[in-house]
Amino acid sequence: MLKRIPVLLLTGLLLAGCAGNEQENGDGAQEQATSSESLEANNTNDGEDAESIDQDEDTNEETDNQVANYYIDPEISSVLPANEDANPNVVLATVDDVPRKLPETPTSSVEEAQAMADRGIYGIFFVNGMYLQGEDGEEGRQALKEIADMGHVIGNHTLTHYSLDQVPDEETLRHEIIGNQDIIEEVIGYRPQFFRPPHGIETPELEGILEEENMVSMTWSYGFDWDENYSDPATLADVMVNTELLSPGANLLMHDLTWTNEAMPNILDGVQAKGYEFVDARDIATRDEMADL
Repeated sequence: MLKRIPVLLLTGLLLAGCAGNEQENGDGAQEQATSSESLEANNTNDGEDAESIDQDEDTNEETDNQVANYYIDPEISSVLPANEDANPNVVLATVDDVPRKLPETPTSSVEEAQAMADRGIYGIFFVNGMYLQGEDGEEGRQALKEIADMGHVIGNHTLTHYSLDQVPDEETLRHEIIGNQDIIEEVIGYRPQFFRPPHGIETPELEGILEEENMVSMTWSYGFDWDENYSDPATLADVMVNTELLSPGANLLMHDLTWTNEAMPNILDGVQAKGYEFVDARDIATRDEMADL
Protein backbone atom coordinates (compact mmCIF):
# COMPACT_ATOMS: atom_id res chain seq x y z
CA MET A 1 0.00 0.00 0.00
CA LEU A 2 2.84 2.36 0.82
CA LYS A 3 4.29 1.89 -2.67
CA ARG A 4 1.21 3.59 -4.19
CA ILE A 5 1.22 6.74 -2.02
CA PRO A 6 3.69 8.70 -4.24
CA VAL A 7 1.45 8.11 -7.27
CA LEU A 8 -1.66 9.35 -5.41
CA LEU A 9 0.22 12.43 -4.22
CA LEU A 10 1.43 13.09 -7.77
CA THR A 11 -2.15 12.83 -9.06
CA GLY A 12 -3.35 15.25 -6.38
CA LEU A 13 -0.65 17.75 -7.29
CA LEU A 14 -1.58 17.51 -10.96
CA LEU A 15 -5.23 18.25 -10.11
CA ALA A 16 -4.32 21.21 -7.94
CA GLY A 17 -1.91 22.56 -10.55
CA CYS A 18 -4.46 22.35 -13.34
CA ALA A 19 -7.11 24.08 -11.20
CA GLY A 20 -4.69 26.89 -10.39
CA ASN A 21 -3.77 27.36 -14.03
CA GLU A 22 -7.44 27.54 -14.97
CA GLN A 23 -7.98 30.45 -12.56
CA GLU A 24 -4.87 32.30 -13.70
CA ASN A 25 -5.47 31.95 -17.45
CA GLY A 26 -8.41 33.71 -19.07
CA ASP A 27 -9.33 31.15 -21.72
CA GLY A 28 -10.71 28.61 -19.30
CA ALA A 29 -13.34 26.48 -21.07
CA GLN A 30 -11.10 25.05 -23.76
CA GLU A 31 -8.23 24.47 -21.35
CA GLN A 32 -10.60 22.88 -18.85
CA ALA A 33 -11.80 20.35 -21.42
CA THR A 34 -8.25 19.64 -22.52
CA SER A 35 -7.06 19.39 -18.91
CA SER A 36 -9.89 17.03 -17.98
CA GLU A 37 -9.03 14.68 -20.85
CA SER A 38 -5.35 14.92 -19.96
CA LEU A 39 -6.02 14.21 -16.29
CA GLU A 40 -8.12 11.19 -17.17
CA ALA A 41 -5.31 9.87 -19.36
CA ASN A 42 -2.74 10.69 -16.67
CA ASN A 43 -4.76 8.89 -14.01
CA THR A 44 -4.91 5.80 -16.24
CA ASN A 45 -1.18 5.99 -17.00
CA ASP A 46 -0.35 6.59 -13.33
CA GLY A 47 -2.26 3.46 -12.39
CA GLU A 48 -0.43 1.46 -15.04
CA ASP A 49 2.92 2.93 -13.97
CA ALA A 50 2.24 2.08 -10.33
CA GLU A 51 1.30 -1.47 -11.29
CA SER A 52 4.45 -1.72 -13.41
CA ILE A 53 6.59 -0.45 -10.52
CA ASP A 54 5.01 -3.01 -8.20
CA GLN A 55 5.66 -5.79 -10.71
CA ASP A 56 9.28 -4.68 -11.20
CA GLU A 57 9.86 -4.60 -7.45
CA ASP A 58 8.28 -8.03 -7.09
CA THR A 59 10.52 -9.36 -9.88
CA ASN A 60 13.63 -7.86 -8.28
CA GLU A 61 12.63 -9.31 -4.92
CA GLU A 62 12.20 -12.75 -6.49
CA THR A 63 15.62 -12.44 -8.17
CA ASP A 64 17.25 -11.42 -4.89
CA ASN A 65 15.67 -14.42 -3.17
CA GLN A 66 16.65 -16.96 -5.82
CA VAL A 67 18.85 -19.77 -4.56
CA ALA A 68 21.32 -21.70 -6.70
CA ASN A 69 20.06 -24.95 -8.20
CA TYR A 70 23.30 -26.87 -7.58
CA TYR A 71 26.03 -27.15 -4.99
CA ILE A 72 29.42 -28.81 -4.63
CA ASP A 73 29.52 -31.94 -2.49
CA PRO A 74 32.03 -31.03 0.24
CA GLU A 75 33.28 -34.61 0.46
CA ILE A 76 33.89 -35.64 -3.16
CA SER A 77 33.46 -32.36 -5.09
CA SER A 78 30.73 -33.67 -7.38
CA VAL A 79 27.86 -31.41 -8.44
CA LEU A 80 24.57 -32.14 -6.70
CA PRO A 81 21.05 -30.79 -7.32
CA ALA A 82 19.91 -28.36 -4.65
CA ASN A 83 16.22 -28.94 -5.33
CA GLU A 84 13.93 -31.51 -6.93
CA ASP A 85 13.51 -29.44 -10.09
CA ALA A 86 17.22 -29.43 -10.94
CA ASN A 87 18.40 -31.93 -13.55
CA PRO A 88 20.65 -34.52 -11.84
CA ASN A 89 22.30 -35.59 -15.11
CA VAL A 90 24.78 -32.76 -15.21
CA VAL A 91 28.55 -32.41 -15.22
CA LEU A 92 30.79 -29.41 -14.56
CA ALA A 93 33.55 -28.23 -16.89
CA THR A 94 36.61 -26.76 -15.16
CA VAL A 95 39.99 -25.59 -16.43
CA ASP A 96 43.08 -25.19 -14.22
CA ASP A 97 46.35 -23.22 -14.48
CA VAL A 98 44.75 -20.27 -16.26
CA PRO A 99 46.03 -18.33 -18.16
CA ARG A 100 49.09 -20.55 -18.52
CA LYS A 101 51.80 -19.23 -20.81
CA LEU A 102 55.20 -20.76 -21.29
CA PRO A 103 57.74 -19.84 -23.99
CA GLU A 104 56.84 -22.89 -26.05
CA THR A 105 53.11 -22.99 -25.22
CA PRO A 106 51.01 -19.81 -25.35
CA THR A 107 47.80 -19.78 -23.34
CA SER A 108 44.99 -21.88 -24.76
CA SER A 109 42.44 -20.85 -22.16
CA VAL A 110 40.69 -18.18 -24.24
CA GLU A 111 40.07 -20.65 -27.07
CA GLU A 112 38.91 -23.27 -24.57
CA ALA A 113 36.55 -20.73 -23.04
CA GLN A 114 35.26 -19.76 -26.47
CA ALA A 115 34.57 -23.39 -27.40
CA MET A 116 32.43 -23.66 -24.27
CA ALA A 117 30.64 -20.35 -24.75
CA ASP A 118 29.84 -21.19 -28.38
CA ARG A 119 27.87 -24.15 -27.04
CA GLY A 120 26.21 -22.23 -24.22
CA ILE A 121 28.46 -23.89 -21.65
CA TYR A 122 29.84 -21.85 -18.75
CA GLY A 123 32.50 -23.43 -16.57
CA ILE A 124 34.98 -22.45 -13.87
CA PHE A 125 38.46 -21.28 -14.87
CA PHE A 126 40.90 -21.57 -11.95
CA VAL A 127 43.61 -18.92 -12.09
CA ASN A 128 47.25 -18.81 -11.01
CA GLY A 129 48.07 -15.15 -10.47
CA MET A 130 51.69 -15.61 -11.49
CA TYR A 131 50.49 -15.62 -15.10
CA LEU A 132 49.08 -12.13 -14.56
CA GLN A 133 52.43 -10.73 -13.44
CA GLY A 134 55.84 -10.09 -14.94
CA GLU A 135 56.84 -9.61 -18.55
CA ASP A 136 53.83 -11.42 -19.99
CA GLY A 137 51.43 -10.25 -17.31
CA GLU A 138 49.47 -7.89 -19.52
CA GLU A 139 48.77 -10.65 -22.02
CA GLY A 140 47.58 -12.88 -19.20
CA ARG A 141 45.36 -10.16 -17.78
CA GLN A 142 43.76 -9.59 -21.15
CA ALA A 143 43.14 -13.31 -21.54
CA LEU A 144 41.55 -13.52 -18.10
CA LYS A 145 39.32 -10.54 -18.79
CA GLU A 146 38.14 -12.10 -22.07
CA ILE A 147 37.27 -15.34 -20.29
CA ALA A 148 35.33 -13.52 -17.58
CA ASP A 149 33.54 -11.35 -20.13
CA MET A 150 32.28 -14.49 -21.90
CA GLY A 151 30.37 -15.33 -18.73
CA HIS A 152 32.58 -18.00 -17.22
CA VAL A 153 33.17 -18.18 -13.47
CA ILE A 154 36.70 -17.35 -12.31
CA GLY A 155 38.23 -19.36 -9.48
CA ASN A 156 41.38 -19.19 -7.34
CA HIS A 157 44.13 -21.80 -7.86
CA THR A 158 46.80 -20.08 -5.70
CA LEU A 159 49.33 -17.55 -6.84
CA THR A 160 52.16 -19.90 -7.88
CA HIS A 161 50.54 -23.36 -7.87
CA TYR A 162 52.11 -24.02 -4.48
CA SER A 163 51.20 -27.42 -3.03
CA LEU A 164 49.54 -26.52 0.27
CA ASP A 165 51.18 -29.33 2.22
CA GLN A 166 54.55 -27.75 1.38
CA VAL A 167 53.68 -24.20 2.48
CA PRO A 168 56.12 -23.31 5.30
CA ASP A 169 53.97 -20.89 7.28
CA GLU A 170 50.65 -19.06 7.49
CA GLU A 171 52.07 -15.90 5.94
CA THR A 172 53.02 -17.80 2.79
CA LEU A 173 49.65 -19.54 2.72
CA ARG A 174 47.82 -16.24 2.93
CA HIS A 175 50.03 -14.75 0.23
CA GLU A 176 49.29 -17.68 -2.07
CA ILE A 177 45.53 -17.48 -1.63
CA ILE A 178 44.57 -13.97 -0.55
CA GLY A 179 47.33 -12.42 -2.64
CA ASN A 180 45.90 -14.27 -5.62
CA GLN A 181 42.44 -12.97 -4.76
CA ASP A 182 43.78 -9.42 -4.83
CA ILE A 183 45.43 -9.80 -8.23
CA ILE A 184 42.39 -11.42 -9.82
CA GLU A 185 40.11 -8.73 -8.42
CA GLU A 186 42.28 -6.06 -10.03
CA VAL A 187 41.59 -7.63 -13.42
CA ILE A 188 37.94 -8.70 -13.30
CA GLY A 189 36.57 -6.46 -10.56
CA TYR A 190 35.51 -9.10 -8.05
CA ARG A 191 37.02 -11.75 -5.79
CA PRO A 192 36.60 -15.41 -6.74
CA GLN A 193 34.17 -17.47 -4.69
CA PHE A 194 35.55 -20.88 -5.63
CA PHE A 195 38.96 -22.34 -4.81
CA ARG A 196 40.82 -25.38 -6.09
CA PRO A 197 43.96 -26.48 -4.24
CA PRO A 198 46.91 -27.45 -6.45
CA HIS A 199 47.23 -31.23 -6.78
CA GLY A 200 43.94 -31.52 -4.87
CA ILE A 201 45.73 -31.27 -1.52
CA GLU A 202 43.84 -29.50 1.25
CA THR A 203 45.21 -28.75 4.72
CA PRO A 204 43.54 -27.89 8.05
CA GLU A 205 44.87 -24.32 7.86
CA LEU A 206 42.97 -23.75 4.62
CA GLU A 207 39.48 -23.60 6.11
CA GLY A 208 40.04 -20.37 8.02
CA ILE A 209 41.13 -18.55 4.87
CA LEU A 210 38.24 -20.00 2.87
CA GLU A 211 35.83 -18.71 5.49
CA GLU A 212 37.54 -15.31 5.54
CA GLU A 213 37.37 -15.03 1.76
CA ASN A 214 33.91 -16.61 1.53
CA MET A 215 35.07 -19.35 -0.85
CA VAL A 216 33.95 -22.90 -1.58
CA SER A 217 36.80 -25.37 -2.12
CA MET A 218 36.59 -28.24 -4.60
CA THR A 219 38.87 -30.83 -6.13
CA TRP A 220 37.54 -32.88 -9.09
CA SER A 221 36.07 -36.18 -10.17
CA TYR A 222 38.54 -37.10 -12.91
CA GLY A 223 40.94 -35.67 -15.45
CA PHE A 224 43.85 -36.95 -17.55
CA ASP A 225 45.32 -34.16 -19.65
CA TRP A 226 48.20 -33.59 -17.21
CA ASP A 227 49.47 -37.11 -18.04
CA GLU A 228 51.68 -37.26 -21.15
CA ASN A 229 50.01 -40.56 -22.04
CA TYR A 230 46.91 -38.52 -22.86
CA SER A 231 48.55 -35.65 -24.70
CA ASP A 232 47.07 -36.85 -27.98
CA PRO A 233 43.77 -34.92 -28.43
CA ALA A 234 41.82 -37.93 -29.74
CA THR A 235 43.01 -40.14 -26.88
CA LEU A 236 42.17 -37.46 -24.35
CA ALA A 237 38.67 -36.90 -25.72
CA ASP A 238 38.03 -40.64 -25.71
CA VAL A 239 38.97 -41.16 -22.06
CA MET A 240 37.01 -38.09 -20.94
CA VAL A 241 33.84 -39.26 -22.68
CA ASN A 242 33.84 -43.04 -23.07
CA THR A 243 34.48 -44.44 -19.60
CA GLU A 244 32.34 -45.18 -16.57
CA LEU A 245 33.91 -42.13 -14.91
CA LEU A 246 31.48 -39.94 -16.82
CA SER A 247 28.52 -40.04 -14.47
CA PRO A 248 25.93 -37.70 -12.96
CA GLY A 249 27.57 -34.85 -11.08
CA ALA A 250 31.08 -35.43 -12.45
CA ASN A 251 33.47 -32.53 -11.93
CA LEU A 252 35.67 -32.61 -15.05
CA LEU A 253 39.29 -31.54 -14.61
CA MET A 254 41.01 -29.99 -17.62
CA HIS A 255 43.97 -27.66 -18.03
CA ASP A 256 45.20 -24.74 -20.07
CA LEU A 257 47.10 -26.98 -22.50
CA THR A 258 47.33 -27.06 -26.28
CA TRP A 259 46.18 -30.69 -26.59
CA THR A 260 43.25 -30.06 -24.27
CA ASN A 261 42.30 -27.09 -26.40
CA GLU A 262 42.35 -29.30 -29.50
CA ALA A 263 40.30 -31.97 -27.74
CA MET A 264 37.82 -29.56 -26.16
CA PRO A 265 35.15 -29.54 -28.92
CA ASN A 266 35.05 -33.34 -29.00
CA ILE A 267 34.95 -33.55 -25.21
CA LEU A 268 32.05 -31.10 -24.95
CA ASP A 269 30.09 -32.60 -27.82
CA GLY A 270 30.80 -36.14 -26.68
CA VAL A 271 29.57 -35.52 -23.14
CA GLN A 272 26.36 -33.97 -24.44
CA ALA A 273 25.87 -36.85 -26.88
CA LYS A 274 25.89 -39.16 -23.85
CA GLY A 275 22.81 -37.35 -22.56
CA TYR A 276 24.49 -35.10 -20.01
CA GLU A 277 23.95 -31.39 -19.58
CA PHE A 278 26.78 -29.08 -18.56
CA VAL A 279 25.75 -27.26 -15.42
CA ASP A 280 26.04 -23.49 -15.66
CA ALA A 281 28.78 -22.69 -13.15
CA ARG A 282 26.94 -19.48 -12.32
CA ASP A 283 24.15 -21.65 -10.92
CA ILE A 284 26.38 -23.33 -8.33
CA ALA A 285 25.90 -22.22 -4.74
CA THR A 286 28.48 -19.93 -3.20
CA ARG A 287 29.47 -20.32 0.43
CA ASP A 288 26.72 -17.93 1.54
CA GLU A 289 24.10 -19.64 -0.60
CA MET A 290 25.01 -23.09 0.70
CA ALA A 291 23.91 -21.96 4.15
CA ASP A 292 20.40 -21.47 2.75
CA LEU A 293 20.13 -24.88 1.09
